[in-house]
Amino acid sequence: MQKESFKKQYSKEQRLKESENILKHYQDRVPIIIEKDKNSRLPDLDVQKYLFLSNFRVFQLNTLIRSKLNLNKAEAVYLFVNNKVALRGDMSIKEVYDKYQDDDKFLYIQYCEYNTFGF
Repeated sequence: MQKESFKKQYSKEQRLKESENILKHYQDRVPIIIEKDKNSRLPDLDVQKYLFLSNFRVFQLNTLIRSKLNLNKAEAVYLFVNNKVALRGDMSIKEVYDKYQDDDKFLYIQYCEYNTFGF
């Protein structure tokens, strides 16, 4: 069963207050919400909310998610923002944040699987 989305758990005002507080205290970091795509069969992450250094790269995030999900080598993880824009591995988290942050000042990233060998 999929976890309830962060946006459904908290009002926009609550989310905005929290993100502004984070950005005020951690100016070199980016507040991110990572959620499983609604059609994905992958497990949910234990934690949805993360704080990454601005220079952290998408490929590093992908590696972290793969590790937390204990995926086998035949499964790839794809990361998206706004449920449609695929992220390039060489992008910094700050670049992605600046371009795609939500009105509540969090960056929402979705992950899903793609079985590279068709099994």
